[in-house]
Amino acid sequence: MSSQTLAHPNQSVWGKDSVLKRELHRHSVERDVKSFVGWQKLSEIVNVAESIGVNGERNAGFVAALFCTGGRVSETLALKPSMITIVKGCVPKLVLVTGMPLSKRYKKLSDFLDDRGHKRYKTEKINATRDFSFRVDEPLVKPMIHWVIHALENRCEWLFPSPYTDKPLTRKWAYQLIGKVGVKAKVEIWPHWFRSQRACCLATEYELKESTLLEWFQWESWMTAKQYCKRGPLGMARQMGVQFRKDRGLKSADLEGLKAE
Repeated sequence: MSSQTLAHPNQSVWGKDSVLKRELHRHSVERDVKSFVGWQKLSEIVNVAESIGVNGERNAGFVAALFCTGGRVSETLALKPSMITIVKGCVPKLVLVTGMPLSKRYKKLSDFLDDRGHKRYKTEKINATRDFSFRVDEPLVKPMIHWVIHALENRCEWLFPSPYTDKPLTRKWAYQLIGKVGVKAKVEIWPHWFRSQRACCLATEYELKESTLLEWFQWESWMTAKQYCKRGPLGMARQMGVQFRKDRGLKSADLEGLKAE
């Protein structure tokens, strides 16, 4: 075995015959997401994204869109400005998203056994979309809408167009940006972290039930909703009638300084 060491041992996996093995660390929503981190922390993360690179407004808009839409990276990159409108006949106003592409939608055509005797399925991709809305007064909506306006003013087909092609920016770009934001913000985040945080937010802040979240995200499985929608201790306290300040936050305090009334 080689005595060489790897500078980044957790970033990828080499082939089965490689002398140097890397351990791949996969994030898990069930294991790594406990509850909603709060609007302040999310706003800090968006501000960090804005401070990175030469197009900070776009970076902030993308990170904000990841959370606001609850979309996968590929779905968020496939957004078009024409899909996003503001509904004014309500208080507060709503951001309405229509026709957002849904990935990972397949129809089973047939099944077969592979070389190891495991059952596999022949599938066909389905072109599916989702329609949903969210409040315009949420903290992360502003940087997202700023970028939508920019895209409309510049007549962009895609919300996050590539400067080199007529297609959207790539997932590689998105993954690199998210990695840089996490390091600079000193927060362990990954692409699906924003999606899971959106689910926790809707369950905790708005007390949406799993059945409503199934429709909002267009999830196919009830277990997916149970996995993503974590209320956390404060969210469960709200279910018990505890009232919080309007900023929906708590200040830390020493136990010694607290007295039961």
